[in-house]
This record gives sequence, C-alpha cells and structure tokens, in this order.
Amino acid sequence: MKINLHAITLENKGAFKIAHGSRTHTDTLIVGLEKDGITGWGEAAHVPYYGIDVERSVREIQSFAKDSFLDQNPSHEAFNDFLVEKLKGNHFAICAMDMAYWDLRAKQAEKTLSDYILSSGLLKQPAGRIPFSSFTIGIGTADEMAKKAKATDFPIIKVKLGTAEDDKLIRAIRKATNATLRIDANTGWRTSEAIYLSEVMNENGVEFIEQPFARDAYEEMSQLRQSVKAIFIADESCKFEADLEKCIGAFDGINIKLSKCGGITPTLRMIDKARNVDMKLMLGCMTESSIGISALSHLLPFVDYADLDGALLIKNDPAVGVKIVKGEAIFRGGFGHGGGLK
Repeated sequence: MKINLHAITLENKGAFKIAHGSRTHTDTLIVGLEKDGITGWGEAAHVPYYGIDVERSVREIQSFAKDSFLDQNPSHEAFNDFLVEKLKGNHFAICAMDMAYWDLRAKQAEKTLSDYILSSGLLKQPAGRIPFSSFTIGIGTADEMAKKAKATDFPIIKVKLGTAEDDKLIRAIRKATNATLRIDANTGWRTSEAIYLSEVMNENGVEFIEQPFARDAYEEMSQLRQSVKAIFIADESCKFEADLEKCIGAFDGINIKLSKCGGITPTLRMIDKARNVDMKLMLGCMTESSIGISALSHLLPFVDYADLDGALLIKNDPAVGVKIVKGEAIFRGGFGHGGGLK
C-alpha cells in the first residue's frame, strides 16, 4: 500500500470567531491510500485548539509508511489498533488514515461507504432518515450575526456563542430569522449565568445547547441539566470514545467529530454505545475540505443532528465530493465516500 500525504492550508471566507479564539485559516492533512490502482481518501483538519500540527502528523505517518502490516488487508479494528499504537494519541493522523482505509475498502468492495459500513458488521444500529445540516454563524456583533442569519438559505442555523452578550445576540438573531436555531457556547459560559442563559435560549426557541462549560465540568453539567428543561449536547467534553461514559447523566447527547475521536472505526462504536443509553447523536465537522465532509455525510443515516458546513466556510476547497445545499447532503454517486482531490 502506498501512502500519499498532502498538507494544505484552507483559507476561510472570512475570520471565524468562537469562544476559543478567531481563525482565518486551518491546516489540513489529506491522505491517499493507494493499492492496485484504487485510492482511498481521508482527511483531518488540524484545529490549533488541540495542539497537534500537520508537520507532526506527516512525520509520524511517514515513520511507518513501509511497514509490511499495511499490505496484509487487516480488518478495520486491527488497522485502527495499529494506528493507535504507532501514532500515540495523534487523533488527527489516526482519523485521516482510518478514513482513507474505509474509503479504500468500500471502493474495493464496490459499495458506497454507507452501504459498506452496514455490511461490515461493526455497527448494530439500523440506518434511519438523513438529517439536514446546520449552517454555522461565528461570533460577531448582534447586527453582523443577525444579517448572516437572515441571508442564509439553510433551514437550521448553528450560532456560536460564549460572550458577555449572549442574551442580546440570540434575541437579535431570532428577530431576523424563523430558522431552527442551535447554539454552541464552546465552553464559554460561567456556571453562575448558565440557568439564566439557558432560559433565554428556551424563550427564543433554541433547539439545543452545545457545550456550555469547560471540558471536565461533568458535575456542573449534571446540575444544570437537572435545573433547566433543555437539551444539552457535549462537544469538547466528548473528545474520545472513553469520554462518552463520563457524559452519561451530564448531557443529553454527544457531538461526534471524526478528527476528534480518531476516525470512522471508533465513531461506529460510539454510535452504538450512545444509542444503548438513549443519548442523542450529532455529527459535527471542523473547517475541512469536501473529502472530510463526504466521509461524514455517509454517517448521516445513523445520527439525529448534523453540522457539516465546514467546506462551505472556505474559499479554496481542494477537493470534490458531497455537497451540502440548503442543508441537504447531495451525493456524487460511485463507490466509497465520493470525495477526492481535484
């Protein structure tokens, strides 16, 4: 198996501000796994918040690129275990390689990725309806955010919050649009204000609240969940598969991102585990190309909510693949996930 690595800087259409900070670009790593004339594609956008850069991922993948194990057609579990051992906590590199391997094997089986997942036996949950994706609005002034909310043709809007004026911002946005609203505080709320802000969100018809508190504030989240009637979704608090257990009782659902948890293989286990304890499932993305969005889109039949607008937020998408149009995933056809470099 030949490994091709492509380090690319994705340029945002505008500065994207969340509670963690502001970004104008994101470095991503695109992996091509080539065997017998077929290439499987994977990606992981290296968001700075997690402290891993693309150069590290390239270096670590290259260190085992000629390992004979790669030519043994391992199972997906064995391949992911191999990556976890070799990459030692680099969930971005694990994700890109794992995703590419799923795409390669689906193409070899002449199946779409979603059909191949169903046939793999690694997911016990049946396929359901395909949810629409939200469109994300970064933090700005009330007027700026309201204007963006009014301009989008998506029926669902995800609003980034975590400021000192969240009540003012959500009221301005609700006044500008009748779209379904979801909010993401990105750990930006203080416990002292959370009940008040949650009630403001309820008053303005917010469907759910994502990650109000810091990553490890599970006890505080449990208390908030008991105090307010709202749906709370974990993001930063559910980074890895092992975090899911901590989220039970503290959150109503989890936001799974492939690049956070290490690819499709652990994601399938997380889907089954979450369903077994009646938790809601959301599929999220980073600011990434159409390769990552394509792979994610094939997991849509297995989740409740989606936020897959990452490729729409950049101006230099180097790839083709699934398109998100007015919130709906438009598939290209063909085998695998349908994404690839232009």
